[in-house]
Amino acid sequence: MTWPGGPGGLVEKGAKDPQWLPVVGKAGLIVLTRDKRIRRRPLERRALLDNGVRAVFQTTGAHLDLFDQLRLWLRYWSEIEKLVEDMPGPWLASVTRGGVSIFDGPAKE
Repeated sequence: MTWPGGPGGLVEKGAKDPQWLPVVGKAGLIVLTRDKRIRRRPLERRALLDNGVRAVFQTTGAHLDLFDQLRLWLRYWSEIEKLVEDMPGPWLASVTRGGVSIFDGPAKE
């Protein structure tokens, strides 16, 4: 697990999305986020897909407090693990109250 400025110095503190996404992709880590901007901005989306990143976006369409966000991640954790295990990247998936599904990347085809 890592984040900009996190342990091990894998990703430098303050790194912008196009800087840290290639590092995460190369390391084979999975991105878990609520940041909708990453998947909507062309530069960030390209950084995701071009670097083999596997990313899961929490896209509930509603504002959830921290504990509700955690409950949603935990509710579908086994589905996320199976997706990671079964599908090589790159891919972008969403987790909602209805489940987990891929919405972009070669694995979608």
